Amino acid sequence: MSFWADLKQMAVRGVWGAFRRAGIRKGQIYRFVGKGKLTPQERQLLSLMRSDNAASPSPFRASEFWAALNNSFDDWLEVEGLSNIESKSVNLFFSGHVSHRLLYYASWLLYQNLKTRDRWKILETVPATASKESGLGYLFEGNYVSWDLLISIDALCAIAEVDDSILTQPVTVLDLGSGWGRIGYVLQSVNPKSTYIACDLPESLLISSSYLPHVLPSARVFAYSANRTVDLFTKELLLRDGGIRFCGSQDLLRFADKSIDFFINVASFQEMTQEQVDQYFDVIDRTVSRALYVQQYWNGLRMGHRGREIIGYEYYPFRQHWQCRYIRDVSFSNLYFEGAYTIP
Repeated sequence: MSFWADLKQMAVRGVWGAFRRAGIRKGQIYRFVGKGKLTPQERQLLSLMRSDNAASPSPFRASEFWAALNNSFDDWLEVEGLSNIESKSVNLFFSGHVSHRLLYYASWLLYQNLKTRDRWKILETVPATASKESGLGYLFEGNYVSWDLLISIDALCAIAEVDDSILTQPVTVLDLGSGWGRIGYVLQSVNPKSTYIACDLPESLLISSSYLPHVLPSARVFAYSANRTVDLFTKELLLRDGGIRFCGSQDLLRFADKSIDFFINVASFQEMTQEQVDQYFDVIDRTVSRALYVQQYWNGLRMGHRGREIIGYEYYPFRQHWQCRYIRDVSFSNLYFEGAYTIP
């Protein structure tokens, strides 16, 4: 029995290998035979977002690193769809999950660390969104947590060290490179008075605009198509309407001066060139009124970057008039630094 199963598996791998050599992707085949998981509306939205982003100037277009991932994203989205995204390849690729046992250990250690820092009791009030069937959620001392939840709480606690109004007051928070919106999920759960802007490239933005409203059903949502018609995102507009907004990276050009209280970037500046990062820092300097929080590789070369991506911490063009509050290892790894700056 195992011989025939092995033979069938080898045949399937051979067929897929032949398709790849011919330049035909798995996602294309799934669409062609009617098995693709994206709806026509989702494909149309993705096409619109890609068109908008492609027409934008530097630094808002996809970096070489991200552009190389587009084919993989197309395959993952068509083969696996947008539901239960935390357990799908698009999320696991960036989270680096390799072993459920090691992930459990890492989650327990980070949970213990957060208990000493979480004076806002986020751990006790915000449950993980990972499905129990995925095996990515754990019950620790009566609290249902996941790695995505814990690293999101970790980042928000680090920001709150500098200014805890992010967790308590009506504030505007822009998350560039937001992924599925995990930070926004925690932020809106603990502080529904906040305005959260998920800002990303089309592939991730399609995911967050589908998944985040699902896990935050009571939040007011402004879709990508609605935000395309806004001439200028002022702070007054953002705070008046509140809720969650989905914007492309190119939409940062339409944010008014000092309209953003907190600007967050986790592990996406590290995918850009130094020139792109410098241009984004110009945007941050103009639009941010309180603080910038970043979390990136200390050394991209050590982590396998061999393209034109920014090399590491010493190459980040932090502005001299920004006040550095800390630069340090993140609590769960010495491969990443986290930095917080207040911007006058």
